[in-house]
Amino acid sequence: MIKAVLFDLDGTVLDREASVDLFLERQYERLYPWLKKIEKPDFIKRFNELENRGYVWKEHVYAQLISEFNLTSCTADMLVDDYTDHFQESCIPFEGLHSTLQALRSSGYKLGIITNGLEIVQSRSIKGLGIELFLTKY
Repeated sequence: MIKAVLFDLDGTVLDREASVDLFLERQYERLYPWLKKIEKPDFIKRFNELENRGYVWKEHVYAQLISEFNLTSCTADMLVDDYTDHFQESCIPFEGLHSTLQALRSSGYKLGIITNGLEIVQSRSIKGLGIELFLTKY
């Protein structure tokens, strides 16, 4: 008998590609005084290339962006901190996420999320999606 359903976070419940693009748009606008040497489309495109869908640590991605675009007014730590602090504001769920989770919970299933991302970012992403109340706490 199935008692629980586990979901992966990125690419399953979180539309990671759309969320990252929205975040980068907002990050660029928020940090424009430090990023103005880069055109916004170039910033977003190069970040996505370097990050390889989340498989490269943000510290390395931002350090490479700073080096490539000769950004002398900001640090990788500054950009990583902004990512950690603000990514959850750009989390986009896949269509039907909330209704699916509600139906599963109403049917008595325990629900959980598995992810290999950094705990602070992923737990904030879960809150950003508004799904933490559906999940079973252990």
